[in-house]
Amino acid sequence: MCGIKAKTAFDAVSAERQAVLSELYALAVRPADRLPRIVKRLGFLAPLLKRLLGTTAEREIPGFAELANPQKGPVPESIAALKAHDQTIPFYMMNLNKYYPRARYKTGEAISGERACNRYAARIMPYLISVGGYPDIIGHVEGVFVGDERSPLHDDWSDFAMVYYPSRQNFINMMTNAPREGARHRDAGLQRAVLMPSSDWR
Repeated sequence: MCGIKAKTAFDAVSAERQAVLSELYALAVRPADRLPRIVKRLGFLAPLLKRLLGTTAEREIPGFAELANPQKGPVPESIAALKAHDQTIPFYMMNLNKYYPRARYKTGEAISGERACNRYAARIMPYLISVGGYPDIIGHVEGVFVGDERSPLHDDWSDFAMVYYPSRQNFINMMTNAPREGARHRDAGLQRAVLMPSSDWR
C-alpha cells in the first residue's frame, strides 16, 4: 500500500519534475545490509593498510593509455577530468555494473561473470579501506523505476553501488596502486560499467 501511495505522489509532480529535469533515470535496488557496515567498521585499519599497500601516493601505470577500456573503467581523459576538481573534498562515486552471464577467462574457466567480479572485489577491498573509502550502498538492480530505452543509461544492469571516498586523490591513489592481477577477474566478468563521481560537497 505504501508503495502505491509513493508512486501516486511521484506521478502527481510529473509536470514540475520535467520542468526542471531534462531527463530522469531511477533504478530499483535491493541493497545489501551487511557488507557496507563491515567495510566501514574496518576503517580503523586504513593507516596500516595504506603503508602496506602503498596507497599514500599516486603511481604511474605503465601502458595505461593502451590498456584502458572505457566500457569497464577509467581512461586517461576521465582521470584528467577528475583531477580538474578539488582533490581534497569528499565525494561519492556511483557505480553501475553489468556482468557477463559466463565469465570470459582466457583459460575457459566456467563460472559466472558475477563470481569473477566478486574475486576482483575481494582483491580491491583492502585498497578501498586503505584510502578511507567504503560502499555506502551496494545491491542488486531489480528493475527500472523511471526511464526507458531512450536513456543513455538504459541497460540490463546487474548491480549498483554508491562508494564514499575522502577525496578524489584518494580514489586515484587506490586505482593506480590496485593489483593488476585483480583486473583480470574484472575484465573476465564485467561486460560494461558506468562510474560517475558526484560534484563537490562541503
